[in-house]
Amino acid sequence: MNGNIFPVETVFGATGISGLAALEALTTTSTQEWDRIYAVSRRTPALSREDPRVKHVSVDLLGSVDDIATALKKADVSRVTHALFYAYLAEEDEDKLIEVNEKLFRNVSLDRGAAL
Repeated sequence: MNGNIFPVETVFGATGISGLAALEALTTTSTQEWDRIYAVSRRTPALSREDPRVKHVSVDLLGSVDDIATALKKADVSRVTHALFYAYLAEEDEDKLIEVNEKLFRNVSLDRGAAL
């Protein structure tokens, strides 16, 4: 990127199929493409290669917006220029599926101004 802005990626839902695939792809890039990569999920993602740019942030995205913001700040998540959202929880009931996944997205969206 131009100037003193270095690209920083945050992957929400980093342990799911899509989130993990995105992380794997990001770890094949150069530091000019991505200076830092935050992997946000409850569990640590099982990457096939070590990459010092990847930092896992353990947080429950169904928690309160304040708890999410605190976890991201505590992990020093900053200067984020890009975010990928892959968080998803399966539910058999369609109404519950919509409700829980909307909450995941809303919690992250509401927190962006506070921590990212």
